[in-house]
Amino acid sequence: SEGRVFVGMADELMRLEDDELVPYRLSDGRTVSVQWINDLLVARDDSVWIASNSGLYQVKGGVLHDLHAASGIPSTRCTYLLEDDTGTIWAARNEDIVRVRDGQMNVITRAHGLYEESVYAFVPD
Repeated sequence: SEGRVFVGMADELMRLEDDELVPYRLSDGRTVSVQWINDLLVARDDSVWIASNSGLYQVKGGVLHDLHAASGIPSTRCTYLLEDDTGTIWAARNEDIVRVRDGQMNVITRAHGLYEESVYAFVPD
């Protein structure tokens, strides 16, 4: 992704090409359309992660993956993303935090010590 800029425009993933915003196209030619993009992250594996009002998504190899559908974890609004130095992806959701490590999603809730249900930011330590 070096040198590329991705932009979340309401419900669509865009890309800056030659100083112009254009819709990002998947390998099948479709555009990425999800319910309201809140945050974007380009991970070290060159995949693009999308936090949206309809859940958590990953674009990898030109294919859009709905992480909630694949994991069976209910979809809910995702607001912020972070990749830590181990390559783990962290996603803040309305009532919890999701950790994606080695393709596995785990949910961290109040039962795991989450003090409050709303997470407003992530920063690497």
